Parts: sequence; C-alpha cells; structure tokens
Amino acid sequence: MKRLTLAATAAVLIAGCAVTPGIVNKPAATTTTKTAAVQKPTTLPTPKAVGASNQCFIRHPSGYDGLLVFGGVNTQGQYHSCAPGATLEITPASADFIGELVSYVCDANKPVTQTQVLDGTAVRVTCVFRDNGIPQYVQGVHMQVVR
Repeated sequence: MKRLTLAATAAVLIAGCAVTPGIVNKPAATTTTKTAAVQKPTTLPTPKAVGASNQCFIRHPSGYDGLLVFGGVNTQGQYHSCAPGATLEITPASADFIGELVSYVCDANKPVTQTQVLDGTAVRVTCVFRDNGIPQYVQGVHMQVVR
C-alpha cells in the first residue's frame, strides 16, 4: 500500500498536479499580450508658398498624402507656387488619370505634350500651367496645391 501511494504521488508530481489537499496549481506567471495601437501614418500639411516660379511640377514627394502641385523647392526646403503660364511637368501616370488632371492644371489654349514612358504604360505631360479649380481629389488621389 505504501508503494502504491508513493507511486501515485510520483505520478502526480510528474504530471504537474498538486499533491497537497487544498492547494490549487497556478501558472508560475501570467502573460498578457498588448497589441500596439495602429497609428495612421502622419502626412505633411500643404506647405505655404514663399514665392512663385515659372517652372511647375506635380510629384509625389515623401511625406505627402497624394500629389503635390508646386513650383520648386529652395535649399531651405521652402516651396514655391506655380506662376500662371509656368511650364508644368506632370509625373508619369496612367493615361486616363492624366487626361482628367490636364483639364484642371493645363491651359487649354496652349499645346499639351504627352510622352509615353515606362514601356507605354504611363504618360508624362508638359503643358502651360493654369489653375482651373484643382479639386482636392482626382480619381481618388489627394491633390495638394502650394499657394
């Protein structure tokens, strides 16, 4: 009988159960996993113009939400606006997007040059800048205009 009790006690200890009555097994430590809150990426606000330029660009600079319409950047990182009549270069994009964008940013009375790029999958445009009421979004792409 003594051997049976000793064998049962050993089996219980190996299995990790308590052998003393009234004691409940508790995990050695509780672990709680906290999920970090998902943060929305911060985007830079549209910069204010420190002057106007006769060159104009539509690009997607790092840190901006969508496309930025601007006349250039000086060495201090300050942006210029596009002067009316400035030569505008639009970054390569799909033909349908460019087609809609041109109606807002190009002077319809002046020539618009379109060049096929990226093996014909995108179009680069050069035209004369004219702000024809650039909307906040064009085909779902946020437009930020330096003014």
